[in-house]
Amino acid sequence: RIINEVPQSRCNGSDDQLDMPLSAITALLLWSAPLPGAIVRSFDAPSSAYAAGHRGVDLAASADQWVLAPVAGVVAFNGKVAGIPTVTIQIQPSPVYPSGGVMTFAPVASILSVGSNVSAGAHLGQVRLLPGQPHYSHSLHWGLIIHQRYYNPAKSRIRLTSP
Repeated sequence: RIINEVPQSRCNGSDDQLDMPLSAITALLLWSAPLPGAIVRSFDAPSSAYAAGHRGVDLAASADQWVLAPVAGVVAFNGKVAGIPTVTIQIQPSPVYPSGGVMTFAPVASILSVGSNVSAGAHLGQVRLLPGQPHYSHSLHWGLIIHQRYYNPAKSRIRLTSP
């Protein structure tokens, strides 16, 4: 199970964390943002799988700005989703990331093929702003899914705990 990094006084189950004592921590995930832009739209966890919410964060971006891989992984998807150029990285399971996960980036145009290995900090592609799309006219969407649940990728630390 997973809880986002929070002070001990707040480890009681709010926002995007689970009730879990700090003594249950087994690993700590770390990464940096895919580009240096400020957050222009925050994460808003959905209350259920099909409920409204914002399943990631939007970072201020410029056209053709390079997007860097926050973590090592494998390109799982490179194509369009509802007409939006999107790249998805499957985070490779490892002792630090035992169950892996998925990070998504849109709108991003990339020449990487599905199955390509990427290292943390590697170029994934370039931002392709879409003037007719309100959410993609000035920003990069960055999402994170672990165990089929959305998390705030802008939190640079996520605690993994035993099930």
